[in-house]
Amino acid sequence: MNWWLVLLNLMVLGAAIWQFSKYQSKNELYRYFWAGYLWKLMLGLLMGYWYAQYLGGGDTWTYFEDASTLARSAAKHPAGYLQSFFKKGVDSWILPQLGTAGEPRALFMVKLLSVFAIFTASNYWLMSVYLSTLSFMGIWLVAARISESYPGSHKAAAWAFLFMPSVIFWSSGISKESVFMGAWGFMVSYSWPYFKNWQPPHLAKVLVLVLLVYLMYRLKYYYMAVILPVGLTSLLIYQWNPRERHFLFAWIGVFLAVVVVASWLHPNLYPHHILEVIKTNAGEIALKSSPQALIKYQDHQNPLIWSFINFPKAFFSGLLRPYWGDWAGIWQNLAIVENGLLWILGLGSLSSIRKGQFDSKKMLPVIIYIAVMAAFLALATPNLGTLSRYKVVFMPVLVYILLFRNPWWKKLEDLLP
Repeated sequence: MNWWLVLLNLMVLGAAIWQFSKYQSKNELYRYFWAGYLWKLMLGLLMGYWYAQYLGGGDTWTYFEDASTLARSAAKHPAGYLQSFFKKGVDSWILPQLGTAGEPRALFMVKLLSVFAIFTASNYWLMSVYLSTLSFMGIWLVAARISESYPGSHKAAAWAFLFMPSVIFWSSGISKESVFMGAWGFMVSYSWPYFKNWQPPHLAKVLVLVLLVYLMYRLKYYYMAVILPVGLTSLLIYQWNPRERHFLFAWIGVFLAVVVVASWLHPNLYPHHILEVIKTNAGEIALKSSPQALIKYQDHQNPLIWSFINFPKAFFSGLLRPYWGDWAGIWQNLAIVENGLLWILGLGSLSSIRKGQFDSKKMLPVIIYIAVMAAFLALATPNLGTLSRYKVVFMPVLVYILLFRNPWWKKLEDLLP
């Protein structure tokens, strides 16, 4: 190991996060900045260690090994390496050496990761720290925006976005979720002002947003099939500002129109194809999963009928499971404990709903986002372990809502620093 290279990378990372922290120091959330950052790094490193020691490597080490192979090719064929970023695959001479060669989204992740492999001399742990840092920055910006917009809710935002164990674990280290959630955070933060006070955006920000959307689409196009329609609908409706009594119908109408357009982002999302893809994917995952880690759906040949009869179970499974009846391995058991505590606290939020403390216009898109994500991710991914990982895209938002103005949480947070 080149210790001087390790030291140099740590200095670069330290300078970057220190400079970033200076711009965040006026936010009420800042008291949790360094604790949240260290927690993020620790869980990212833990994920890599756990997969290496107990799970035979998994995706995280496959990405690392392929990125290292691609980085080594850069020294021999720099022109070919650079060209690989602008085409779907890579040169045929290197394809047989890559475990992700037949998986376009995984190969895209490997290409991104190879840049970090070059600068770290293929050091897994340094690469993990880089990705955890970028992921933290993006997610922090969302939490900071929320904390600014809703004063006094910084502790709820801190727990939901910075400390909730399952969210941080699955969105850290070398994983597609880590990169996606970092990009998601930057995208939400950059877009935030346009949902409040419309003004023509600067060209530079538009280019950054387009780049982020492209990055997220290449990594997780099915996430974007929900995120983009919800975001664009909200933006259009807030600028249109329909009357209160027309708001619900206007929002849903525009949303459905945008969904139809968004469905053409990818062949798997085409209206005549998407339910068939979901059913097929669920069947393939079910064959590879143990009964203890599986959501069992009723079978039916017709994808539309299959989706309809299983939708309620998928919706509640996406929100609530794993729960007490799903005891299995250590990670699933930890998720059960976390979910149990979360939903006990969530009962306290019912009083806030009854008192009408939530702005219905702002809550509608958030509820639709969570509901659609929960249901369709659970339908397509009936393995509870994999589902726990995929849920990071909406869990921080859901947790914040459950804790916001929650009298039970208020009593607990008074004990927190």
